[in-house]
Amino acid sequence: GKEPDASCLAPPVDTPARARPPPAHDPIHRRISSALLQTHRATAACAIGGCVACAYKICAFDVCLDRAFVSRVPNVRPEMCPRIRGRTGSTLGSKRIPRRPPLGLRPPCAMLTVGDGDFSYSVAVARCLDRFGGRVEGGGPASFLLATSYEPEKTVLAVYDAGTTTAGGTPLEELTKRGRGGKAFRPSSRVDVEVAFGVNATDLEKTVPRRFRSGGTAGQGCSCCGGRYHRIDWNFPCTAVASGKDGQLGARDEDVRLVADFVAGALDGGWLCLRSGELHLTHKTKPPYGAWDIAGTVEEASGGRLERRGATVLDRAVIPPYVPRKALDRKSFPSHDALVYSFGWRKGVNILRGEGGVEGFTAQAD
Repeated sequence: GKEPDASCLAPPVDTPARARPPPAHDPIHRRISSALLQTHRATAACAIGGCVACAYKICAFDVCLDRAFVSRVPNVRPEMCPRIRGRTGSTLGSKRIPRRPPLGLRPPCAMLTVGDGDFSYSVAVARCLDRFGGRVEGGGPASFLLATSYEPEKTVLAVYDAGTTTAGGTPLEELTKRGRGGKAFRPSSRVDVEVAFGVNATDLEKTVPRRFRSGGTAGQGCSCCGGRYHRIDWNFPCTAVASGKDGQLGARDEDVRLVADFVAGALDGGWLCLRSGELHLTHKTKPPYGAWDIAGTVEEASGGRLERRGATVLDRAVIPPYVPRKALDRKSFPSHDALVYSFGWRKGVNILRGEGGVEGFTAQAD
């Protein structure tokens, strides 16, 4: 449809000039087709209502080099969003969840989160699965979440826990309380949560505890094909580096290889449901991160087995208490330009899965 005028996404300004978004063909504009760019209804409504923070999340005026608009309406901190600012008490402690599952969550399901530094994203996922996950026959939770960190437990406690709190304590404490069917957290919980440390996203087969691997006995897996998880999420992937030094321009090639190894390992190891499995990768789009070409990297690393389903504007306000944090550092970083890229099995592809995982594929006519 017709692109809205950028001036409707911010409070009135004292100038008759109107700044317009860059054309859809602008190669700098997030490098993604507008037909595949999605946003939450709450984010769009907030932007149209005058929230500058949400307008920048959707349109990324600074990334698009719309200097006229940026000079007239500078970006603001995400905490200025009225949906965050209006909450009582700590923002991180809020349990506010939208009416529909955010970020494309489709519970009941089995999910794996990797590289979640302070586990705040996993807490957001657990809360959503708890609300929308349902229960199986006999009363048990229908959804399962394995939340993992690359770092050992001692490092996570030393680096992150002192700076993050939620209504259930620290994120790690809340996840622990939700474990074993959620009985210690809430008897009627709809999600079973487990936590694992020292998990390498590029080597899941060796670093994920055996009971949580494909064919393992812990948690619910996929019942239609034997795949372990319906969805695997990794936010802001980066190589292991010194505190707060992640995402540097000089590490681009290494970071891209990291993503490629993660994709290949997840597919070849039989970690995804062969019917509805999805990989979700979140990353910034402003330079130098736009040069990563997340979509191209994933599609190439999958050998044509995966295709891009779309990209969703990251809005922390709909997934509290998530706060993106630097590697080995409790400091957060700006993420208004971030997109959540989703990938699923390519249509018209028949996956042939053997005992060793995904052996190959054959293209079929749609």
